[in-house]
Amino acid sequence: MKKLLIGLSLLLVLAAGAWYFASPGYAVMQLRQAAVEGDAEALSERADFKSIREGLKADARSQVEAEVASGRGGAPAKFGASLALGLIGPVIDRLVTPENVATLVREGRALNAGEFAGTPQTQLPTAPVDERRDEAEDWTIERDGFSRFRAFSPANPNAPVFIFERDGLGWNLTHIALPGGDLPLGAA
Repeated sequence: MKKLLIGLSLLLVLAAGAWYFASPGYAVMQLRQAAVEGDAEALSERADFKSIREGLKADARSQVEAEVASGRGGAPAKFGASLALGLIGPVIDRLVTPENVATLVREGRALNAGEFAGTPQTQLPTAPVDERRDEAEDWTIERDGFSRFRAFSPANPNAPVFIFERDGLGWNLTHIALPGGDLPLGAA
């Protein structure tokens, strides 16, 4: 009985270790697959859009406040910053969509404003067949503790960094860090 208990304990430890090392790669692969296939429902299951929006709003506010704190531009810059701070929330709310997140995952860029106008939410644009290879292995995963990791493409330094947080035994995309703090959503 003691050997069986030791064996089961060892098996449990090995399974937990395998999950710890393999699950981030699997989460990235699932997110990428949902984006490439244009599956809005699967993408929504793997991305916390509310958290992504809040993170981008905080990043944008910090960027504007840092620009104002630098003192460059004087009163006109402060006026522009006050306008920008008022627009950040609504603009990001409109730009963080399944379409844009799918494009960021696939291509490292957001959609042009009218690129996919009228596309139903359940059917996202898909990648061309020749681009449908799974590139999750091309991404680097850096752990930030037990419950968080970052995934990015080292081949494209201008691509966003995708930050995942543990949700039970799975992972959700909770933040997107854009390169240089820029907010190019909707740009070409």
